[in-house]
Amino acid sequence: MTSFYSFEPLNEIKDKTIEFEQSVSPDFDKIEQHAFSYLDEFFLKRLTKEENNLFKVVRDIEITNGLISMDILAKQNNTTRRQLHLYIFLMKQKHSDNFDLLRYLTSQKNDGRMAPYYLASKACLEDLKITHPFKNYFYTIGLYYGEGTCIRIGTADYNLTRGSLLTIGPGMTCQWLNTTFPSNDTLFFYDDIFVNNFSRSFFYSLEFFCPDEKSVIQLSDRQFEEMQQLFSTLRAIADKPEAVSGILYSILIISQKYFWKLHRGNKKELNGKEHTVVKFRELVSKNFSAYKEVAFYAEQLHISPKYLSEILVEYTGLSAKKWIEFHIMQEAKYLLSFWNMSVKEVSFQLGYTDTSHFSRAFRSYDGQLPTEFKNTIENPT
Repeated sequence: MTSFYSFEPLNEIKDKTIEFEQSVSPDFDKIEQHAFSYLDEFFLKRLTKEENNLFKVVRDIEITNGLISMDILAKQNNTTRRQLHLYIFLMKQKHSDNFDLLRYLTSQKNDGRMAPYYLASKACLEDLKITHPFKNYFYTIGLYYGEGTCIRIGTADYNLTRGSLLTIGPGMTCQWLNTTFPSNDTLFFYDDIFVNNFSRSFFYSLEFFCPDEKSVIQLSDRQFEEMQQLFSTLRAIADKPEAVSGILYSILIISQKYFWKLHRGNKKELNGKEHTVVKFRELVSKNFSAYKEVAFYAEQLHISPKYLSEILVEYTGLSAKKWIEFHIMQEAKYLLSFWNMSVKEVSFQLGYTDTSHFSRAFRSYDGQLPTEFKNTIENPT
């Protein structure tokens, strides 16, 4: 194939490249502060702006039914093969299991801000048209004002109706089962939204973000009215990051009270051991694929493995080892049930270097081999 660089003299390319680089240079102060996240956002914004000529790439591919070379695509769209490859790679991320929904949404905003949150609405969620499963790399809390949508979180399906308060923590695999939504306010956010205002440690007490808890709190009429007022305020100040964290803090603390009233006998606060339990469960949900030993989690919590397991057995009935196993096997069942993945692929994704080791662990947990489980799912009797 002919190189794109042969289409015009080298000195012109050099001049245009310098002019381009100077006009769209990144902010080096931000690079020093948050190098990886800032550069990700910077290049994604550049390549997905509405006025970016690379949007014509999709049209050109469709017109030719995919029978077009990268060289011709680059020439027709006044770009280089390198930029073209980067653009296509970023667009593919939207449809991959590594897709970070919050990062994608914030990259689409044209206000130039790097806020660690995004307040989505009915129109926003419908425009996304994302129906494939994706990993939650952030926190989600949303209030729904009508009926008409369903979400799968892990292996559980939830119908969202008027008064449904949706709560999802990091590490969970989610899938919207509809492309139409009722009126709602759904906030996606990273925990560093509180970095300048509140200690992030209070997240450890928010049990509803733990992956083994129910992800929907169905509010009473009075609770719904209270929460609706808070979300209305949140919507009004959504473009003011310095104010959002305060309203969000109130929403989370009140949500915890609703959760406790519904599931914990209306208790008022967590004791020290319960804080340890919640922190452990959050750590496991984020790290179970990479770290399967109790010692890792005990070290993070600054206690001994034995004491950690004693606390967990006292408050949950399960040891630390059993909790780690629970998360691994729940994820394994999800991947075997809803993804077209082989047992070997699932084993590798969960951090096992030996498929037979994974199969033995699965059988010990579930009483059947992963191949038998997968066959049961694919061929129900």
